[in-house]
Amino acid sequence: MTPELRALFPITQRAIYLNHAAVSPLPTPTVQAVEAQLGDVRDYGSTHFRNWIAVKDHARILLANLLGARPEQVAFMRNTSDALSTVANGLKWNKGDNVVTFRQEFPANIYPWLRLRNMFGVEVRMCNEREGRIEFSELESQVDNNTRVITISHVQYASGFRSDLERTEHG
Repeated sequence: MTPELRALFPITQRAIYLNHAAVSPLPTPTVQAVEAQLGDVRDYGSTHFRNWIAVKDHARILLANLLGARPEQVAFMRNTSDALSTVANGLKWNKGDNVVTFRQEFPANIYPWLRLRNMFGVEVRMCNEREGRIEFSELESQVDNNTRVITISHVQYASGFRSDLERTEHG
């Protein structure tokens, strides 16, 4: 991490913070933006609502550029759990469809799919980690014509294993 980047995270001046991203220290600009928003609501109610929307739209454009997407393809969600639940519940599911994932996935990336299993008869196929690694071949072997979603974390929270997403994408 560069000194300029470290300066944005005051905690790095007194600690080495290791976390699996469930709760992480916020960078100073994020805290300042949230405080400014809350102060605006405190002082003006919803008077500046249109300005809030403009900030959100600008953030959507910046993020779309970063991701190589179109702004209308970017959605803001409260957290990972809400986002995954929205995706899982937003698709039309049929009995016999399946989802492929890993047994040790972060819980927020397992529970929405298990709900589909219970509600619609969707099969949830879970590959195992072996010695802290996920084998691409095992993932691939679970995919068939009824696979609707493959859902894995880039970095596994329990083991720290980093998936080769480029290989996964281009097979």
